[in-house]
Amino acid sequence: EQAKVARGTEEAKADLAKAQPALEEARNALDAITPQDMKTIKAMPKPPDIVKQILDGVCILLQLPLAPVSTQSVHGRPMIGDSWRVSGAGLVARIDFLKMLTDFASESKDNINEETC
Repeated sequence: EQAKVARGTEEAKADLAKAQPALEEARNALDAITPQDMKTIKAMPKPPDIVKQILDGVCILLQLPLAPVSTQSVHGRPMIGDSWRVSGAGLVARIDFLKMLTDFASESKDNINEETC
């Protein structure tokens, strides 16, 4: 029984060591976002698809509502529809959006599970 627990502990430590570089990269990317960046996104009537997809990911992590899954054609290619109008636009309009992200990074990141990742 102790050997089984020790093996599980070692596996968890190995998984954590693998994930640590990605966590640091994400933390550094978050630290690089400025209030001016947020103003730029807010001013866009139709942000680029990559911005909308990133915000969909943020909505998932924050457990905010998303639009029902749909497909749309982008440059002749099928793409999954975004949730910009449902949640994304309102999210970036929040004055505390950057604070929400940094708070999540420091307080809530441990709540990420298979459903939210």
